[in-house]
Amino acid sequence: NGGLTSTASTTTLGGTLATSNDAITLGTLALATNSTISSGSGAISLGTINNSTRTLTLQDNTASSTGTVTFNNDVTLAGLTTFGQAYGVVMNGANNTFTNAVTFNNTNGVTLGNGGDNFTFNGGLTSTASTTTLGGAIATSNDAVLLGSSILTADTTISSGTGTIGLGSVTGANSLGLTASNVITFNGDINIASLSTAGSAGTDVINTSAITTTGNQSYGKGVSLTASPTLKSGAGSISFTAVSGAGQTLTLQDNTVNSTGAVNFSGNVTLDNLITFGGASNYSVSLIGANNTFANAVTFNNTNGVTLGNFGDTFTFNGGLTSTASTTTLGGSILTSNDAITLGTVALTSNTTLSSGSGAISLGAINEAARTLTLQDNTAASTGTVTFGSNVTLAGLTTFGQAYDVIMNGATNTFTNAVTFNNTNGVTLGDGGDSFTFNGGLTSTASTTTLGGTIATSNDAISLGAVSLAADSTLSSGSAAIGITGALSGASNTLTLQDNTAGSTGTVTFGNNVTLAGLTTFGQAYRVIMNGSSNTLTNAVTFNNTNGVTLGNGGDAFTFDGGLTSTA
Repeated sequence: NGGLTSTASTTTLGGTLATSNDAITLGTLALATNSTISSGSGAISLGTINNSTRTLTLQDNTASSTGTVTFNNDVTLAGLTTFGQAYGVVMNGANNTFTNAVTFNNTNGVTLGNGGDNFTFNGGLTSTASTTTLGGAIATSNDAVLLGSSILTADTTISSGTGTIGLGSVTGANSLGLTASNVITFNGDINIASLSTAGSAGTDVINTSAITTTGNQSYGKGVSLTASPTLKSGAGSISFTAVSGAGQTLTLQDNTVNSTGAVNFSGNVTLDNLITFGGASNYSVSLIGANNTFANAVTFNNTNGVTLGNFGDTFTFNGGLTSTASTTTLGGSILTSNDAITLGTVALTSNTTLSSGSGAISLGAINEAARTLTLQDNTAASTGTVTFGSNVTLAGLTTFGQAYDVIMNGATNTFTNAVTFNNTNGVTLGDGGDSFTFNGGLTSTASTTTLGGTIATSNDAISLGAVSLAADSTLSSGSAAIGITGALSGASNTLTLQDNTAGSTGTVTFGNNVTLAGLTTFGQAYRVIMNGSSNTLTNAVTFNNTNGVTLGNGGDAFTFDGGLTSTA
């Protein structure tokens, strides 16, 4: 009744050892049978225990059981029994093994390790009755680990083989590594140094509102969202494989200067929404899964780059897509269900398609001389206007015979291959003083082409249908022909044909009516043919070209309000 101390040698116990609220202090302990140690409010301190066939019961199931039980050295037991009373259990041995499942029912805390210690629970581990403090390696032989709230006092790993892992909240300035070829579930908020998961099967289920680290987060298995969490890693990276979360929103980082860690998705993503931040933050977001779907509009506000695909990947943004805060790198198909696509500067890692149905597409600068960009798809739903607001450099540009516009207002634009505008609701090339070089030639006969600058090729044909001038414009094709088969309207503007170099030998043919303020030619060996039935030129026209001028092919009318000179 006054307590017990036995530390000078091994103590062999074979029954129940109790005190009346007095301390029990034992050194090395051997169990002859399953045994109980109970001290009420008195502390219990134990040394080494090595009895893999015995079970040790700590305290008893009465309210007076409040004395902390501390294991100061290695423990090997078949089982460990506790009760739902307000006492703590502390295990600080370096190597600890339990044959059977262990459930810590005590309600005043469980400590497993104080730094680098090893625990093997061959039947599994449950500790949900109170906070579990972790400081080492927790393992099972394909058995479940279920913890409530936890605190990390040292770097910790939990490995359960094919058993599940379930966690409540976790805090602490240390790292946590989880390995399970089964489901890993986060049921509480996480706020630690770093987090990693791994396993050959199963998923990582995030069923909480926040996972915060000061370093990296690495999810080595597919992630399933059953809540809408915010993940923050500061300067550390966040890495996912696949993420599925229909009806859920995933928020990445925050808008503070601390948020610089890259966020990478290597597998398929299905989400309701994805939220990112600008402000003082500076992080990138990369998605390179093969098939990705977002139910709502997604705006990438992050300022250090967005990557959507790396080759042939598909992204469907059912509420639309906005990414103007930094360069957007595309490598696949970007689709919406009749919703707008708004991009700033664009880079292409592979040939890419943008398709928005009736939604508008707006793009900034593109500089990808080896890539082809396809606009919309070949269905009647493709009616959304495509606008390029800045310079474009591409290998090719592909369009379809559907009722959408293509507008290009960049100052300097270059295409390596032949470009044919098949879209049927208008093409605009320039809004005044802009330059377009189509090195493989240009065809735009499916609808009216509006010109506002210089259209040039490297000895390749230019073939246009109806043409409208929004500003003074130039057509220059070197030795290749220029053909305008539709009516040309530009009563306030001047059209210049070819340039003043010896390479300008391509015939220019107007197959329909021409209305212009002026027409400019140079003293080079090209021909100008005008076969429209009714033609009006407001200013004086001098044909300086030296290979012939044809005005009409029978019954046509030409009005030169400023006079006509053709002597070259």
